Amino acid sequence: MARRRGFFAEMQHQAKLAEQRQRAAARQQEAAVRRAEQARKAEERAMLAAQRASEAERKRLEKEAAAAHVASRQAEVEELNSGLTAIYDRVDTLLEATLDVDDYVDLEKLRRTVDHPPFGRRDLETPVPAPQPIPEPAPPVFQPPAPPTGLFGRKQKMMEAQAQAEADFARARAWWEEEIRRALPPDLGHGV
Repeated sequence: MARRRGFFAEMQHQAKLAEQRQRAAARQQEAAVRRAEQARKAEERAMLAAQRASEAERKRLEKEAAAAHVASRQAEVEELNSGLTAIYDRVDTLLEATLDVDDYVDLEKLRRTVDHPPFGRRDLETPVPAPQPIPEPAPPVFQPPAPPTGLFGRKQKMMEAQAQAEADFARARAWWEEEIRRALPPDLGHGV
């Protein structure tokens, strides 16, 4: 318990120190901002005075304006640097606070073992037998027409019957191929 109090007291102390450093950095940054603003105003006044003055005085005022410009830029640099210093200070205090504290975490203490309940559906533990394959329809067989009877126009009747038998076979073959194509999976349906 005493170690824990020491830890929290140290954390509070580090927090107070960090807060003091941050306030000091904020005051420095505000001062740098004021100086930069004053330098900008001085630069503007010098530029206005340079525009109104005579030639000799204009040169003198231009030199003053250039010096004011340099001072303005210098103040701006100081302002930016003080902002960076404040950021660096916050990072340093964060690092110091974490380095002084032993923040070791034992992951084994956080690990949990899970006890799964037994599976309640015994009927689902046995696999379902694979379905029986569906037999393919037999391919159509060409049936030649019966020879025509009678004495007259036998040749003509034979040609018409042959054409009709071939057309029927072509329709039956097309239907069979479509049925086979639908029954096969997409990657196997090209060999018909």
